[in-house]
Amino acid sequence: MTKTFELKDDSVVVVIGSGAGGGTLSNELAQRGISVVCLEAGPRLEEEIEKTGLGAFLSRLEGMAAHANLWSVRKGAAAADAAVSLRQVLSLHRKVSTLNRELRAVERRLADDPCEEDQARLAEIRAQLSAIDGTEASLEGFGSMSGRMSRAL
Repeated sequence: MTKTFELKDDSVVVVIGSGAGGGTLSNELAQRGISVVCLEAGPRLEEEIEKTGLGAFLSRLEGMAAHANLWSVRKGAAAADAAVSLRQVLSLHRKVSTLNRELRAVERRLADDPCEEDQARLAEIRAQLSAIDGTEASLEGFGSMSGRMSRAL
């Protein structure tokens, strides 16, 4: 099934790799009604992406993946740590999507009828979205199976 998404569409999860982890995650997300784009390496896929005009987008994603701090899904990470990390990614995605929907609703209300209550809620939502950026699991013992120092809440 071919579907087009805007580059700034925060309701879409991009999964890089369709191996055991990426394929499973993509399937789980799709079954839960979340839009998923699963990218897999290989010349055939890259050629198809180029044909659709998304070559620059693919390059950007590959660069992000190469420099990402997602140690928990890299080679050598324990399966338990990867599972916790991927569950957290799903949870954070849902939270960000919900906050962005609420943000747009508050912005629409403010455009129609500005009030202090909505101004305060807008600031609160923006602060929550900002706090989520760069969030990593901080659960007791998270990462210990992969040899990382654990952080506890």
